[in-house]
Amino acid sequence: MVNPLLWWFLARAGGLVGWGLLTTTIVWGVLLRTRLVPRVRPAMLLELHRYLAGLAAIFVVAHVVGLLADRYVPFGVADVLIPFAATWRPVAVAYGIVALYLFGAVLLTSALMHRMPRRWWRRVHLLNYPLFWIASQHALLAGTDVGTGAMTLALYIAFAVVLLLTLVRVLSRRAPDDPVPSGFQRLTVTEVRQETPDAVSVAFRVPARLATAFRFTPGHYLTLRTRVDGVEVRRPYSICSAVRDPALRIAVKQAPGGSMSTWVHTTLRAGQQVDVLPPAGMFTVDLRPERARQLLGVAAGSGITPVLSIIASVLAVEPDSRCTLLYGNRTVEDIMFAGYLSHLERRHRPRLRVIHMLSREEPGRAALHGRITAEVIRELAGPLVLDRIDEAFVCGPGDMTTEVRDELIWHGVPAEHVHVERFTAATSNQLTVVHAGTTTTVPVQPGETILDSGLRAGLDLPYSCRSGICGTCRAVVGNEPDSPASGPRVVLACQSRPAAGSSVADFDAV
Repeated sequence: MVNPLLWWFLARAGGLVGWGLLTTTIVWGVLLRTRLVPRVRPAMLLELHRYLAGLAAIFVVAHVVGLLADRYVPFGVADVLIPFAATWRPVAVAYGIVALYLFGAVLLTSALMHRMPRRWWRRVHLLNYPLFWIASQHALLAGTDVGTGAMTLALYIAFAVVLLLTLVRVLSRRAPDDPVPSGFQRLTVTEVRQETPDAVSVAFRVPARLATAFRFTPGHYLTLRTRVDGVEVRRPYSICSAVRDPALRIAVKQAPGGSMSTWVHTTLRAGQQVDVLPPAGMFTVDLRPERARQLLGVAAGSGITPVLSIIASVLAVEPDSRCTLLYGNRTVEDIMFAGYLSHLERRHRPRLRVIHMLSREEPGRAALHGRITAEVIRELAGPLVLDRIDEAFVCGPGDMTTEVRDELIWHGVPAEHVHVERFTAATSNQLTVVHAGTTTTVPVQPGETILDSGLRAGLDLPYSCRSGICGTCRAVVGNEPDSPASGPRVVLACQSRPAAGSSVADFDAV
């Protein structure tokens, strides 16, 4: 025979602990949004938030079961499910029933968050605020602990904490941001590290005043500016750091005849200062700690740089996501970040799998032989889990990226979820831009217009509509003296593509 007091204790303890856990869940959720604990990983905060919510649900169920089984105050099913149906303290009980339904709605949408529009999930999640207030009113007006000093003190403390954190969140969202510095900024180099015989990584120290300006999204690049033989040179280099890494780092591969890459490899040293534009770029990933997705990275050579940043950041921020990387090089010595990739694979096993391909070495257990092609993608459909890929990031030479992109789409990956960034070899087109009395040489990627190339390199070129109507971006173009002759002509930079080889676009001559 069960002691009747057991059900009374279960109802009492379930209600008190459930309310306490619910309050802690809401407090932790606000902390997650305000990021007042920067040394704790958001993924850890999210896991604790989910865990507390689950415990709160268990104790709330125990509270309801205890009420139904306890005979001290007889409750029927209708009394605990229909507001004002109970004859005992109907208002107080009604608060509890409404809170129960609100809590159920929050839990249900949290479980379905990956299958519903995020805006609706956010709106339902805002019910946590009235949920806390209504549940607290239930605790104030119902139960045998009403009026006790401990209960009253606990309620006042909970109200104060939730109110304070909510005000902090609202004010932080409405407060005007400090002006974010724009244009080139001077950053100090903290390390130049040899990654392969022809590639180095460069780490920068970002001062506190520039922290906002240089906050990056994985996949972004930095544009460096220097003078080589009296000529200003600007080059974009992808960030290879993960978002949680302590240093802002790029990778630079030596390009035969490349003025900027040669300067970095031969001249740049730790302690020097460099002009750097804040991060920019479109080849990026949106990080969300609550996501659970399968991500594929395909890179060749130095194309690993942005893909590494994307994969390392996803693994760090999204604890439920998995990544696969197909990485092609000529030889083992050419594998950039080989040690770091091995470290990531061990640390995040089984969430990360790295597949190496080497075109100039015999196949072995550690790598496959050949180049990355559409045929290789087909053959590796199983190891690359192509049937489950949610998003793919492909970076490398133009032909490779085109083949891989088309093959992934053929295998069912939505075209809008296949992100591509192409790079060209050192022999690719170059464009010399003359604007505002300054001459700058920039690389040209396949398919880019003159305006696109200049803007990507950080130049402040004149333009307005970008559709060939306004005429703001007119420039005089022609080949450089040592290139095949071509007479100068006036073009619209937003519509014209540079000629093969080395071209000049003079905005000052118009």
